This record gives sequence, C-alpha cells and structure tokens, in this order.
Amino acid sequence: MCHREGTIQVSIGSGQIAAHDAMVATQNPERGAGAIPLHIRSVTSPCEGYAQDDEILHRNFRAGLLLKPTCKWDGNPAHEFVITGRSDSDYAKDTDTRRSVSGTSTFLHGSPISTRSNTQKSVTLSVTEAELVAATQCAQDMLFNMRILESMGLKVKKPMILEIDNKGAVDLTHNWSVGGRTRHVEVRQYFLRDLKEENIIITKWIAADDNSSDMFTKNLGGPLFEKHLATYCGDKVAKQVAAALVDPQWEGV
Repeated sequence: MCHREGTIQVSIGSGQIAAHDAMVATQNPERGAGAIPLHIRSVTSPCEGYAQDDEILHRNFRAGLLLKPTCKWDGNPAHEFVITGRSDSDYAKDTDTRRSVSGTSTFLHGSPISTRSNTQKSVTLSVTEAELVAATQCAQDMLFNMRILESMGLKVKKPMILEIDNKGAVDLTHNWSVGGRTRHVEVRQYFLRDLKEENIIITKWIAADDNSSDMFTKNLGGPLFEKHLATYCGDKVAKQVAAALVDPQWEGV
C-alpha cells in the first residue's frame, strides 16, 4: 500500500488493507467532521487511537480474503478479462477547504484490484462536477489496469463499464452539448465521452445503496457498511469486523 499526503492508494492484492483503512476512517466520526478527509491527511502522522484500532482489526482478519471472481481463467490466450469500475463522491464535506472526497474501485471479474479514497485537488461547484472528477479518476485507474493486462499479451473485454450513482454525471458523459452551467467541467466530460466513442469505457447508472465505493467517501450506517465491506473482504471477514466494532475484546473465530 502506498501512502501519500491526501491520498490512500491501494494496489493489487491489498484489498484487505483498503477495507481496513476505510473502516477505521468511516467508523470513527469523533475524529472530526468529514472523517474521511481528516483521516487521509493524518496518514503521515496517525492520530491517537489509530494504532489500537489497527491492532483490533488485524487481529480479527484471521479468515483472510474470501473473494469470489465471476469466472476462472484456464490459460486460454483468447480469454477476455472483464475490468469494471465504480466511483462516488461526497460534496464539499471538508469544512476547512470545502473540497470533496472521491472514492473509486476497480474490479477484475468482480474481485477488487484497486481502491482509492482521496480529497479532490480543487473545489467543485456542484455535486455533478464532484462526481465527474471521481469518475475521471476511476476511468484512469481502469485504463491503467487494462494496459497492464494488455502489456502481458492478454485481452480485455471492451467496452469496460464504469458505474456512477449520479444520473447527471452519467448523462453528461453521453451528451456532446455543453451549456453555460457545465462549460467549466467540459474537459472531464470530453475525456469520458472520447472513451465512450472509442468503445473503451462506457458509464452506467447504479443505485447509491449498491455503489460500494460509497464507503470511501463518507460515514456509513452499520448494515450498509457491512454490505459494502463484503465486496472487498468477503462475507466472513465483514462479519468479523462488524463484531469487532461492537465488542473490541472479541477474538474472532
């Protein structure tokens, strides 16, 4: 896992750590308003109590990752690997800068291979614009994963699907007209539109409750948090973490 100021980037094989960091951030609102941005900024100098949370959570991750890809690869070079992505954003929740927080995930055959939670680099003027920023970041991660596979001589199924839970952002990626209210975000719009026209990535709407990247942007209630955590760690680990949150002395199975 690579930690940078303002960013948590989790690479292939570190989904368990990604879920852990997101869980610590989202389940500790007492660490300040806008827990995700404050937690991210504190990565280089962890706040008090982080080490204790870390010990509790890792102690209860004994089952390991139980992820279920949607298919198996038999080594056939004609096989097309399926890369998908999900993006989400809160809006201006950082009370110090009024910047939004992006949360993105990419998947290979339904199993997570990278996640991201970071404060956006600039202030956005609408929820839709913040969602477009997050979607662009996710699309870039999907392209990176695609190029890794293709550099090894493997095939990737196209178009790849990027799921967004904001209908306005999805509509903008399919619309070539630019109005006065959206002209300032047209660069990101055209980037995503070009990917669509080239049949590389298309955007689709997903219900907010089904968007697992939501857990990387804000505090979530227990049931929804456990549901999304299972996407990255498997059902068994998600239940262990839920039990650990209720009882820190719980020793797991």
